[in-house]
Amino acid sequence: MRLLVLGGVALLASTILIVLYGFKRTEELRSESHIQEMMRQPRTASFGNVPVGLAMGLGGSAAPAENSASFDDGLVVSLVGVEKQNCADCGPEGRLVAVLQLNGGGVPAIRPAIVRLSGDAPAWADHGYVITLLSIDASSVVIAVDTTGKTP
Repeated sequence: MRLLVLGGVALLASTILIVLYGFKRTEELRSESHIQEMMRQPRTASFGNVPVGLAMGLGGSAAPAENSASFDDGLVVSLVGVEKQNCADCGPEGRLVAVLQLNGGGVPAIRPAIVRLSGDAPAWADHGYVITLLSIDASSVVIAVDTTGKTP
């Protein structure tokens, strides 16, 4: 009889532990999927003299949530890549060129704008926006985006 009661208590305790672990693991999975979903969304940024950092992922592909920024008017600026451009004045290392893609906002929906910024050409202006390159390295760029007040 004691053995039967002891077995029942052990079975009850193991059932409680399994259920608690299951709830904990379910919450962990739910949190991980929520974080992954948030990483797909571009982070919010501000117009004006506010630096916005965009980074590349490992292996040269853009990392989620690090490669794009969303602005109040619907503009989304995404870092497509950082290219090395050879030129006579740059030396053997070449010049780094940031390739950005603009969608939404004042940019026509049928054709996103592709912007190339480098140390020699650090600013771009069109579609009512001015994008300025503040710094660049092989895996990240820092830009500032402002509006010109004019819409195309």
